Amino acid sequence: MASSLFAGVAHLLARSEPFNLLTEEEREAILRKMTLELYTPGEIILAQGEDVHRALYLVEDGLVRLTEAENGRTIDMVGPGSPISAYGLLQGGSLPFEARAVQETSCALIAADTFRDMIKRNEAFRAYFETDIQRYVRSLDEDIDASGAFLLFDTTLDRLVHGPPPVVVAEASIKEAAQVMADSAADAVVVVRDWIPVGLITEGDIIELGQRVFERIHAVVEFLRVRRVECSGRDARHFLRLLEGGGEFGHDPGELLGDLAHGL
Repeated sequence: MASSLFAGVAHLLARSEPFNLLTEEEREAILRKMTLELYTPGEIILAQGEDVHRALYLVEDGLVRLTEAENGRTIDMVGPGSPISAYGLLQGGSLPFEARAVQETSCALIAADTFRDMIKRNEAFRAYFETDIQRYVRSLDEDIDASGAFLLFDTTLDRLVHGPPPVVVAEASIKEAAQVMADSAADAVVVVRDWIPVGLITEGDIIELGQRVFERIHAVVEFLRVRRVECSGRDARHFLRLLEGGGEFGHDPGELLGDLAHGL
């Protein structure tokens, strides 16, 4: 069990900034002196005012709220991969905020001496934490409630999907795709070939294509007007068929005029 937990932390370090800036050997050095602690919802992880900074706390799993304890102001809501105690380790003195578990949470504790050693040896690693502290200082006068945004972006997509998406086969026409959108009250359809998704057509795509068709028709009609060419109803129908026959709603207007002249 312990080995699997530490394997999970190793993976977290490898993909989380700024630990992904370290070498594999440096991350292994962190793991050798690391411990894990578990917290229940509502439990204080770090109390505001603490002045003994024994480790860098890294959220391994769960959700942590950082607040100013005296007024309840939320500074941030952080999840897996977020360090929450660098301020005290780098600035010294009393911790200016409280860290409290919002849900079942586990934290990896990176020994203070190991953390400070990495700060000295890796410039990019140090720069990350210096920038993070500057961001915190700038936020002191801002009224922030990050909980809603964090919980939104932490929501998995399976909780938002209410049903299968509308689909059309790749051989379908634009008209058929538009009809499927209308029937399903959707603004996009998934394009499939042999029931494997190959693309997406949106309402905006259809509007854009329609605009391009309109512009091409307008260019040809204007050309005919300038040349004073008269078309019969049969000619107009033939012209529209030529437009529809192109792979992308027709060809260049000059080519269309050549086709039209040939068809008369």
